[in-house]
Amino acid sequence: MIATSRSISRRMASRRSPLAAFVYAVCLLSVPAAWASVVVQIDFASPAPVPVPGVHWNMVSNAQVNTNIGNLVDTNTGNATAIGLEQTGFAGPATLNWGPGGVDPDPSDWVVSAAGGDGFTVLGGPASVLFTGLDDSFIYRFDVVAAASSTFFDGADYQINGDFGDDTNLGTPPLTEVGDNWPAFASSFLGEWMIWENVTSSGGEAELVVTPQFGNAAMLNAVRIQAIAVPEPSLLSLFTMVPIGFYWRRKRFSGDRTGRRRA
Repeated sequence: MIATSRSISRRMASRRSPLAAFVYAVCLLSVPAAWASVVVQIDFASPAPVPVPGVHWNMVSNAQVNTNIGNLVDTNTGNATAIGLEQTGFAGPATLNWGPGGVDPDPSDWVVSAAGGDGFTVLGGPASVLFTGLDDSFIYRFDVVAAASSTFFDGADYQINGDFGDDTNLGTPPLTEVGDNWPAFASSFLGEWMIWENVTSSGGEAELVVTPQFGNAAMLNAVRIQAIAVPEPSLLSLFTMVPIGFYWRRKRFSGDRTGRRRA
């Protein structure tokens, strides 16, 4: 009887193992597809292409200030995306040194001197960039570079969908919220930029608004958008139901030492 019981247990275990392996493989294959991302990098007031091999930038030339641009390309593939932008309220271009003496503080970062060292100015009233063609089922991360050559560009407010940022790339705690009274001059030689971690779109749109304060001006140099897909409800259901199913099956077939099923 004991041998029979062990045989039954081994057969039951062998039946569960392939099923567990199959579900595990399905989950592993599904996660990358559900969390695939798109990255778009934009250089404002760019006089020439950003010289980074294998990295595809969207160049907004001086002649394209306050215009609409569609089908921005993906940074990694160079393929056109559905994302576009609509600019309003910007003035002419300005240049500066990105990093100490114009040397990139960290060449491994996405911002290089060719992108951080120029931008469109904002004089007087607010300016905005409306990003279109976004997916409302995605969560987006926005990185925004606002650096300037003098303190005349300090103190502006930067908001996306009415919210200030979450952090900076340096992780240094600001005196106020990130993007509120932003120190554009200091950020130019520190190589610092603003980060919004969880931006959602409405009707496929999200808006970045730049508002100068204290009679000063403001700058917008570069933006990076990273789109992260939210898992489909069916995938979340799978992650939830599989452990419950295994628990129920194990409880159902767990018996006493005679191998009989519990009543």
